Amino acid sequence: MIWYILAQLLTTLIDLLRITRLSTDEKDIEIAILRQQLDVMARHHDRVVRPERAEKWTIAVLAAALKKRGRLTTTQLGGVIRIFRPETVIAWHRTLVRRKWTHRSDSRGGRPVLAT
Repeated sequence: MIWYILAQLLTTLIDLLRITRLSTDEKDIEIAILRQQLDVMARHHDRVVRPERAEKWTIAVLAAALKKRGRLTTTQLGGVIRIFRPETVIAWHRTLVRRKWTHRSDSRGGRPVLAT
């Protein structure tokens, strides 16, 4: 039992040191990711977690922003993303980007047709 308490104290100290090295923007993004995950868990507390598309994309965009801003690897994102695998969240982001760039625009450009 004493080893468990010591291990928890050491882990907490390491986390505090890691947090002090983060910038304010990184802390804000990390808090937003954790809050979004809590919202997903609160809605699905009595059944299997199957996030909706908007929930997936919100977490994916925030995780990509944190990864870019904090220069984190996918495995390091595992410390922030708790209820999903980081690889899954990155795959959601890739799908989002792929859909954005393959979306056909209705506008053909140029001047609109005049009614005669």
